[in-house]
Amino acid sequence: MSVEDYRPSDRQVARRYEADARWAALSHGLNQLRTDQLIRILKHLDAGGEMACDSFNYDEDRQLWCPLAVGLDIPSWIEQSGNDPAEMTDKVAKRIILGIGRRWRMDFSLNPLSGTPGRFFRTTRQSDVAVVCRLLIDQRRARGTSVGAGPSFRGASMHLEK
Repeated sequence: MSVEDYRPSDRQVARRYEADARWAALSHGLNQLRTDQLIRILKHLDAGGEMACDSFNYDEDRQLWCPLAVGLDIPSWIEQSGNDPAEMTDKVAKRIILGIGRRWRMDFSLNPLSGTPGRFFRTTRQSDVAVVCRLLIDQRRARGTSVGAGPSFRGASMHLEK
Protein backbone atom coordinates (compact mmCIF):
# COMPACT_ATOMS: atom_id res chain seq x y z
CA MET A 1 0.00 0.00 0.00
CA SER A 2 1.35 3.36 -1.02
CA VAL A 3 1.44 6.29 1.40
CA GLU A 4 -1.28 8.12 -0.54
CA ASP A 5 -3.62 5.13 -0.91
CA TYR A 6 -7.04 5.51 0.59
CA ARG A 7 -7.69 3.42 3.70
CA PRO A 8 -11.15 2.09 4.63
CA SER A 9 -10.83 3.69 8.08
CA ASP A 10 -10.53 7.11 6.38
CA ARG A 11 -14.16 6.88 5.27
CA GLN A 12 -15.26 6.15 8.86
CA VAL A 13 -13.47 9.29 10.05
CA ALA A 14 -15.04 11.30 7.24
CA ARG A 15 -18.54 10.09 8.14
CA ARG A 16 -18.01 10.84 11.83
CA TYR A 17 -16.92 14.42 11.16
CA GLU A 18 -18.67 15.36 7.91
CA ALA A 19 -20.82 18.00 9.67
CA ASP A 20 -17.91 19.33 11.76
CA ALA A 21 -16.80 22.87 10.89
CA ARG A 22 -13.16 22.01 11.62
CA TRP A 23 -13.31 19.07 9.17
CA ALA A 24 -14.68 21.40 6.50
CA ALA A 25 -12.07 24.08 7.22
CA LEU A 26 -9.11 21.68 7.14
CA SER A 27 -10.44 20.04 3.97
CA HIS A 28 -10.86 23.43 2.31
CA GLY A 29 -7.35 24.52 3.26
CA LEU A 30 -5.65 21.34 2.07
CA ASN A 31 -7.76 21.27 -1.09
CA GLN A 32 -5.87 24.39 -2.20
CA LEU A 33 -2.85 22.16 -2.82
CA ARG A 34 -2.17 20.08 -5.91
CA THR A 35 -2.23 16.30 -5.61
CA ASP A 36 1.58 16.06 -5.70
CA GLN A 37 1.70 18.54 -2.81
CA LEU A 38 -0.76 16.47 -0.77
CA ILE A 39 1.42 13.44 -1.44
CA ARG A 40 4.46 15.43 -0.21
CA ILE A 41 2.67 15.97 3.12
CA LEU A 42 1.87 12.26 3.39
CA LYS A 43 5.46 11.26 2.61
CA HIS A 44 6.72 13.78 5.18
CA LEU A 45 4.48 12.24 7.85
CA ASP A 46 5.29 8.69 6.74
CA ALA A 47 9.00 9.44 7.18
CA GLY A 48 8.33 10.52 10.78
CA GLY A 49 8.33 14.24 10.05
CA GLU A 50 6.38 16.55 12.30
CA MET A 51 4.39 19.64 11.45
CA ALA A 52 3.17 22.72 13.30
CA CYS A 53 -0.51 21.92 13.70
CA ASP A 54 -1.40 24.28 16.49
CA SER A 55 -1.49 28.07 16.47
CA PHE A 56 1.41 28.64 14.12
CA ASN A 57 2.30 28.43 10.47
CA TYR A 58 5.88 28.14 11.69
CA ASP A 59 6.79 27.03 15.21
CA GLU A 60 9.94 28.99 15.99
CA ASP A 61 10.89 26.90 19.03
CA ARG A 62 10.71 23.55 17.25
CA GLN A 63 11.41 24.87 13.73
CA LEU A 64 8.34 23.12 12.34
CA TRP A 65 6.17 24.21 9.42
CA CYS A 66 2.41 23.92 8.96
CA PRO A 67 0.94 21.37 6.51
CA LEU A 68 0.44 23.99 3.77
CA ALA A 69 4.12 24.96 3.95
CA VAL A 70 5.20 21.31 3.88
CA GLY A 71 2.97 20.73 0.85
CA LEU A 72 4.45 23.75 -0.91
CA ASP A 73 7.95 22.39 -0.09
CA ILE A 74 8.90 25.60 1.70
CA PRO A 75 11.22 23.91 4.25
CA SER A 76 13.41 22.62 1.40
CA TRP A 77 13.24 25.95 -0.37
CA ILE A 78 14.37 27.80 2.78
CA GLU A 79 17.26 25.38 3.22
CA GLN A 80 18.34 25.67 -0.43
CA SER A 81 18.06 29.46 -0.43
CA GLY A 82 20.66 29.80 2.31
CA ASN A 83 18.24 31.35 4.80
CA ASP A 84 18.83 30.31 8.40
CA PRO A 85 15.73 28.55 9.81
CA ALA A 86 16.75 29.80 13.26
CA GLU A 87 16.03 33.35 12.05
CA MET A 88 12.54 32.46 10.81
CA THR A 89 9.52 33.89 12.58
CA ASP A 90 5.88 32.93 12.27
CA LYS A 91 5.12 36.37 10.80
CA VAL A 92 7.74 35.99 8.05
CA ALA A 93 6.66 32.38 7.45
CA LYS A 94 3.09 33.51 6.83
CA ARG A 95 4.25 35.99 4.19
CA ILE A 96 6.39 33.34 2.49
CA ILE A 97 3.60 30.76 2.46
CA LEU A 98 1.10 33.25 1.05
CA GLY A 99 3.59 34.57 -1.49
CA ILE A 100 4.43 31.13 -2.82
CA GLY A 101 0.86 29.82 -2.65
CA ARG A 102 -0.46 32.83 -4.56
CA ARG A 103 2.06 32.39 -7.36
CA TRP A 104 -0.11 29.65 -8.74
CA ARG A 105 -3.45 30.21 -6.97
CA MET A 106 -4.52 33.83 -6.48
CA ASP A 107 -7.05 33.02 -3.74
CA PHE A 108 -4.60 30.95 -1.69
CA SER A 109 -5.12 31.46 2.05
CA LEU A 110 -3.49 30.31 5.26
CA ASN A 111 -6.71 28.70 6.44
CA PRO A 112 -6.44 29.23 10.20
CA LEU A 113 -8.60 26.90 12.27
CA SER A 114 -8.16 28.84 15.50
CA GLY A 115 -11.58 29.59 16.95
CA THR A 116 -13.39 27.25 14.54
CA PRO A 117 -15.91 25.19 16.53
CA GLY A 118 -15.93 21.42 16.31
CA ARG A 119 -14.31 18.25 17.57
CA PHE A 120 -12.14 17.30 14.57
CA PHE A 121 -8.45 18.23 14.47
CA ARG A 122 -8.11 18.58 18.24
CA THR A 123 -6.03 15.67 19.54
CA THR A 124 -4.64 13.61 16.64
CA ARG A 125 -3.84 16.51 14.35
CA GLN A 126 -1.10 14.99 12.22
CA SER A 127 -3.07 11.81 11.55
CA ASP A 128 -6.14 13.98 10.85
CA VAL A 129 -4.14 15.86 8.21
CA ALA A 130 -3.14 12.53 6.66
CA VAL A 131 -6.76 11.32 6.53
CA VAL A 132 -7.91 14.50 4.78
CA CYS A 133 -5.00 14.37 2.31
CA ARG A 134 -5.77 10.75 1.39
CA LEU A 135 -9.49 11.46 0.98
CA LEU A 136 -8.84 14.48 -1.23
CA ILE A 137 -6.48 12.42 -3.39
CA ASP A 138 -9.04 9.60 -3.57
CA GLN A 139 -11.83 12.02 -4.55
CA ARG A 140 -9.70 13.57 -7.27
CA ARG A 141 -8.75 10.18 -8.68
CA ALA A 142 -12.40 9.04 -8.66
CA ARG A 143 -13.42 12.18 -10.58
CA GLY A 144 -10.46 11.88 -12.93
CA THR A 145 -9.40 15.35 -11.90
CA SER A 146 -6.02 16.28 -13.21
CA VAL A 147 -4.39 18.98 -11.16
CA GLY A 148 -1.78 20.71 -13.29
CA ALA A 149 1.66 21.70 -12.09
CA GLY A 150 2.03 25.30 -11.00
CA PRO A 151 5.06 27.47 -11.56
CA SER A 152 8.22 26.30 -9.89
CA PHE A 153 9.59 28.40 -7.05
CA ARG A 154 12.82 26.49 -6.49
CA GLY A 155 14.95 29.00 -8.33
CA ALA A 156 13.28 32.03 -6.80
CA SER A 157 15.22 34.33 -4.56
CA MET A 158 13.36 35.27 -1.42
CA HIS A 159 15.31 36.30 1.63
CA LEU A 160 13.91 36.67 5.09
CA GLU A 161 12.97 40.06 6.39
CA LYS A 162 13.81 40.50 10.04
